[in-house]
Amino acid sequence: MGFLPSSNGFGFDNSWPDQPSWVLTTPLGPLGVGNDSGGLCGGMVFGAMDHFLAARPTLAARPPAGTAMHAFLVRRLVDSWHLPSGVARYYRG
Repeated sequence: MGFLPSSNGFGFDNSWPDQPSWVLTTPLGPLGVGNDSGGLCGGMVFGAMDHFLAARPTLAARPPAGTAMHAFLVRRLVDSWHLPSGVARYYRG
């Protein structure tokens, strides 16, 4: 059977709190990078695809910041941008 968003997608919507996507440790203290409140849509799409292809179930509940699953979704979001050419393609319109 093929991918069905209702059964193979994540069981939560793309609505995230106003929080940094990453927190980097610097000599001057923690530095927040990005903001989840803009959504992690590309990461959720790529992540659901990864889980489907690996025959692993997806999560029903939104993972909190600081967890391995949240970091995975953020990393897959960045992958979805296809840097650097993907971003340039959007600007060329």
